[in-house]
Amino acid sequence: MIRPSSIHSLTIEVAMSEAPDYITEHAVFDAGTCRAVLDALPKAAGAYVDRYPATPGKFVTYGRAAYLDICMPDADAQEQYYSKVAASNRVLMDAMGEMYAQLKSVVGGILGAPVTYRPDVLGVPGLHVIRGDAINITQGFGVHFDTQYERLRLPVPMDEDTYPISFTLPLLMPKNGTGLQVYDLNSKDLGRLSDPGETRSLSELAQLCGSRYLPYSVGTLVFHHGLLGHHAASSAVAGEDDERITVQGHGVRCGGEWILYW
Repeated sequence: MIRPSSIHSLTIEVAMSEAPDYITEHAVFDAGTCRAVLDALPKAAGAYVDRYPATPGKFVTYGRAAYLDICMPDADAQEQYYSKVAASNRVLMDAMGEMYAQLKSVVGGILGAPVTYRPDVLGVPGLHVIRGDAINITQGFGVHFDTQYERLRLPVPMDEDTYPISFTLPLLMPKNGTGLQVYDLNSKDLGRLSDPGETRSLSELAQLCGSRYLPYSVGTLVFHHGLLGHHAASSAVAGEDDERITVQGHGVRCGGEWILYW
């Protein structure tokens, strides 16, 4: 089943048990635009967060990320996220304002709806920078759903007749490539796959389902409509000098308008 989009290059069929859980790809940034974003990173140093200081520079974010700063078991949401997002967002948008304008336009075109940021209260889409052997390690983090929105203090209640979105925009990849492992598993399937009286982990449930590897392409936005089980993946081991740099974001529709966040 192909899901049309006015600006899509390719649509992938996965986990089609119930709409709208599917993924589309959109070629949006050329090599020059990707390079311009990478060259702007030194200007965004004020939004730099080293997520594992014991191995400096291996796993870094530019910007505050709800999955790390709110959803981790030991996270202090107020200290790590809400008290810092406004300042972090200013740094990012000052350094890469054109990229943020383009991203908003692209996502609005995909959704056919108004799109905005709320940099006063929610982290804007940010960047993952993962280097060397950390690329291989982070690929083992396991299957998950992008349900960060459930823990957010949204400025407006989420519309009831809607679904979340997520996206990844690769800017720089390991020499042997990188991508996404996507499972034929959506959040609605959990009850169906769990036997009565038996508790299984999400990873165990995922192994009962089919999956496919979706390779990333530099400048091509990978766009999740709804919720699909997935995790970072690669077809080969990354080298010590490799880098995986991506723009990451999510979105929810509130009051008829999509708010993009991280």
